[in-house]
Amino acid sequence: MQNSMMHDEIITKLKKLARGNDDYREFNARIVNDLAGAEFIGVRTPDLRKIAKKIAKGNWRAFLVNNDWQIYELKQIAFLLPSYLKLDFDESFALYDELIPHATSWANCDTLGEKKRFIRDNPDKSWAKIAQYLDSNNGWEVRIGLNLVFANFLNDENIERTFAEILKIDARYRKKVAKGTLDYYVKMMLAWTLAEAAIKYRERIEQVLSEIDKQTAKYTQQKMRDSYRIPKRQPQLLELVSDNNSTLRKKCRRLMKTEILSTEIQNLIDDIKFTSSKRKTSIGLSANQVGESVAISVIAIKPTPARPHLKVFEKVCINTEIIETFGEKELMWEGCQSITDDNNDSPFAKTPRYAKIRVKYLDRCANEHDEILEGFVVHVIQHETDHLNGILFTDLVDERNLITGEEYRRKILQK
Repeated sequence: MQNSMMHDEIITKLKKLARGNDDYREFNARIVNDLAGAEFIGVRTPDLRKIAKKIAKGNWRAFLVNNDWQIYELKQIAFLLPSYLKLDFDESFALYDELIPHATSWANCDTLGEKKRFIRDNPDKSWAKIAQYLDSNNGWEVRIGLNLVFANFLNDENIERTFAEILKIDARYRKKVAKGTLDYYVKMMLAWTLAEAAIKYRERIEQVLSEIDKQTAKYTQQKMRDSYRIPKRQPQLLELVSDNNSTLRKKCRRLMKTEILSTEIQNLIDDIKFTSSKRKTSIGLSANQVGESVAISVIAIKPTPARPHLKVFEKVCINTEIIETFGEKELMWEGCQSITDDNNDSPFAKTPRYAKIRVKYLDRCANEHDEILEGFVVHVIQHETDHLNGILFTDLVDERNLITGEEYRRKILQK
C-alpha cells in the first residue's frame, strides 16, 4: 500500500507540474521520440531532477520496483537517480544494469553520461564493464556505454582504446539508416563522441573519419563544424588562374561522397567561398578557377558594381548536372573573373542562357539535390557548370559582341 501511495503521489505531483505545459509536452515528445511509445505528461527536466533528488534520499528501491516504465517522466526520474545516489563501483554498475533494459530513448541514455568518481578511481574495471555495454546487441546499451566513455575516457591514457572500440561499433553499424531509428541514435552518439575527441585529437580524428561509415563520418563532420570548442581553420585567399591556364579547359573530376566529406575538400570549399567573398565582382566561383580540377562550384550571389540590385544568395554545388531545360534560351549579360583585359577588367557580352532549368548536385555534406530553379541563380549555375566542363562564356558568343567592363557599367547599367 505504501509503495502504491508513493507512485500515486508522484503522478499527482507530475500532473500538477504539467499544468499549462501542453505545448511543451508535444514538443518534448517529438524531440525525445521514445521508440516504445511512452506517455508524456509534460514536466520539465529541472522539476524531474528535484523529484529524483528527493526519492534518492528515501526508499528509491521501492520506487524502481513499482515504477511505471510506460510514463516517460517516471522513467526519466529513474534514470536521474544515479546522479543523486552515493553508491560504490559494484552498486553503481548494478543499478546501470537494472536501468538499461528500460532505455527506449536517447534522453534516457544520455542522462547516465556523467563523469563519475567511482569510474575515475577504478578506470580499468570500469572500462571492462563499459566495453560489455559497447559490445551489446541492444543499441540503447551501446549508446549508454558511449555516453560513459564520452564523459570519462576521452583522455591521453584511454583515447586509443576508445578509438578501437568506436571502430568495432562502426563495423556493426555501416549501413545507411533512417533518422529517428535506434541505429540512427547509435550513429549520432558515435558522431558526438568523435566530435568531442576532435577538440584535443583533431589529426587522429581525421584518420578515424577516413575509416568509418560515410554516414557516421558526415554526422561527425557536421558536429565538428557546429562546435565552438574545436579551433577553426582560417580560410585561405586563393589566386585565380587566367584564361590561358589549361586547368580552365579541362573537364573537372567528379567527387565521391567520401571525398566530399574529407578535410581536404571541406577546406577547399571554405577557401573558395572566402576567395569569392573578397572579390567585389564575384557572384560565383568554381574550383578550376583557382587551379583545382574538381567539380565544385560556389554560388555566392551578392551586390556587385556591375549588378548593385542583386540579393545575397549562397549555394555549394558539387558534381553539378543540368538534366532538363525549359523554354528557349535568352540573351543575358555575362562576364567572367577568369577572363580579364589589360586593365584587369572582365569583358561582357550577351550570352544565351535558359531562364529555367532542372539541376542535380551534391551539397558540401554530400546530400543529393534535384531541383527546378529559375531566376538569376539559374544564370550563374549555368555559367559555373560550364566552367566545370572546361567551357568559358566567350565560347558561346561572337567575339565582336564583347564590350569592356567599363562600357558595360557606363552604357548598360545606366539605362
